[in-house]
Amino acid sequence: MRSRNKRWKSFSRRVTSVVIIALIVLACGDPSRAPDGGVELGDSSEVSGVVEGVDKPEVLGDSEVVDVAEEVDEPEVLGDSEVVEVEEPEEVLGDADARDSSRVPDVGVESGDSPEVEDVAEEVEEPEEVLGDADAGDSSRVPDVGVESGDSPEVEDVAEEVEEPEEVSGEAESGQDGNIGFTAVSAGWTHSCGLRTDRTVACWGENRNSEANSPPGEFISVSAGGDHSCGLRADQTVACWGNNHNGKASPPPGEFISVSVGGNGSCGLRADHTIHCWGLVWEEPPPGEFMSVSVSVGGRHSCGLRADHTIACWGENRYGQASPPPGEFVLVSAGGNHSCGLRADQTVACWGHDFRGMVTPPTGEFVSVSAGAIASCGLRADHAVVCWGDDDLGQGSPPPGEFISVSAGGVHSCGLRADHTVACWGWSLVSVPSGEFISVSAASRHSCGLRADHTVVCWGNDDFGQASPPPGEFISVSVGGEDSCGLRADRTVDCWGGVYHSYVSPPSGEFTSVSVGGSHSCGLRADRTVECWGDFSDVALSAPSGEFISVSVSWGHSCGVRTDRAVVCWGDDSFGHTSAPSGEFTSVSVGWEHSCGLLVDRTVACWGEGFEGEASSPDDELSPPDGEFISVSAGAGYSCGLRVDRTLSCWGQDFGGEASPPDGEFISVSAGGTHACGVRVDQTAACWGGFRKPAPKDVDWSPNSPER
Repeated sequence: MRSRNKRWKSFSRRVTSVVIIALIVLACGDPSRAPDGGVELGDSSEVSGVVEGVDKPEVLGDSEVVDVAEEVDEPEVLGDSEVVEVEEPEEVLGDADARDSSRVPDVGVESGDSPEVEDVAEEVEEPEEVLGDADAGDSSRVPDVGVESGDSPEVEDVAEEVEEPEEVSGEAESGQDGNIGFTAVSAGWTHSCGLRTDRTVACWGENRNSEANSPPGEFISVSAGGDHSCGLRADQTVACWGNNHNGKASPPPGEFISVSVGGNGSCGLRADHTIHCWGLVWEEPPPGEFMSVSVSVGGRHSCGLRADHTIACWGENRYGQASPPPGEFVLVSAGGNHSCGLRADQTVACWGHDFRGMVTPPTGEFVSVSAGAIASCGLRADHAVVCWGDDDLGQGSPPPGEFISVSAGGVHSCGLRADHTVACWGWSLVSVPSGEFISVSAASRHSCGLRADHTVVCWGNDDFGQASPPPGEFISVSVGGEDSCGLRADRTVDCWGGVYHSYVSPPSGEFTSVSVGGSHSCGLRADRTVECWGDFSDVALSAPSGEFISVSVSWGHSCGVRTDRAVVCWGDDSFGHTSAPSGEFTSVSVGWEHSCGLLVDRTVACWGEGFEGEASSPDDELSPPDGEFISVSAGAGYSCGLRVDRTLSCWGQDFGGEASPPDGEFISVSAGGTHACGVRVDQTAACWGGFRKPAPKDVDWSPNSPER
């Protein structure tokens, strides 16, 4: 018993010495810090401090660590597995720190077993395991430091705080309106595809060959081409969709690292870093190992980045687009008749056809570059997008803001913003300029509108100048296949576009209206006679004599309403579209292979080719809808009418949404080839169709086309 008391007194003195030493060190150091940079007093929620506090056992020495480890709660007798009670550790460590795992109180470390404490310190030196995604909310891992599972509320709170950034990050990537955001975007010729944060693919734009109908499943990357698209699945196989001409949408089996789609073919980088192409291949790719591959959006040449960071190109080389400069590059992009690459010094180099400065990039440092059909875009080091080359369709006029990546396509470009939404700019049949309009006219690939100030603005395809109207005041405007015409304030007709055809040279004299078709035009003169001009047959140009109140022209035939309200047609009658029904009409509209007219009782009658219900017959269940109309317009395989309540109704084929008008009240409507346009009651213009699949809500489609 006496020996036992001596042992107790000896141990008590040792404990007292340790406590005194700890107090002296605390008093001499920073009062807000534990010895040697440990956890701040009273801040047990800092898990990083746990690592520092345990990682300094050398300050007290091995024996001191043993003594501190013996400061546990309630044993009365010393033994191998028993612990000694220290009366008031709160005075030294504080209430909050009594549960801090770096302080060791409330620990179950056995007496005389200090090596385990060193092991604990080594285990805590890896905060990644404690704060990682899988472990952030797992308090059962903390007992390695001496805290029992389920008895560490402070650590659990820290775990909850660490999990929150993942939720915030997820919200940041969700895009607008709560939609799932994007991680990548690829601009094709007239459609685009994006890879969402959930690894699904969403496509939008032209969709006549189902190039915008992406398959389900998880993908790693996606590439949009001319009229087909391909994506790299999560299992590293390639899936393609859209036009499969020459097998360009039929990828080979096997594992790939990346895939690139062009106009007429596709190429993929295999797992062994060799290139394999399919579809219409102008030249087989060279052998060797590559880091990436890019197929021309024009479809006639391709380029790849070799393992030694040099560029190799193959295919058509008429303009030098397949002759890259020497040097080291970090990426390459093949465009229409030119190519661009990002050098190791972050400058851009382009080569090939220098149409409108396509191969003359701006100076400065870039992060990435993308070559399109007739323009290129690059992402600067400050995350702004700059484009060069042709800008007739607005594809070279990116919006401001910070971007993560950029992709230049055929007639438009797209970029991924920092908030994981997508912005696109350039050509669009269905995106119209802002402002007030009096009327609008739609054709196959372009449209024109008469503004409230009587000037004309056009948008869409401008291959022949048909979307570049002259200045001045107009009374009306009409568009056709490759040209457009307007009636000026002095009653003369002025036409533009169709540079190789005579139908842009109207006769002199005064007119009251003009109508443009595919290859000829007709006008109603002031004396109410009709005169036609253009490149079509004499039958189409030979308008009947007599007085008319209106005239309408299409590709091969024309119709007019006489002063006695009868309709007469002339020209090609292959589908019966010149065989107008009897009755009194107030207006007539000529479509591709059919025609429609508004009767005096405000009902609509159609005739000609009867497919898809655009023309009526006694037994045709798809004839024009019942009801009263104010006007009617015949397009290519469909028609639209303005009802007396100012709403629109369309019928016939609806391949690209052309027969699905928007809601709201309108004052006029015009049905074109693959899209239609109307003027709303607030005098703004709206267009729809165009074989376009609508873009998701978190895609900002801003055409930014120069007003022509």
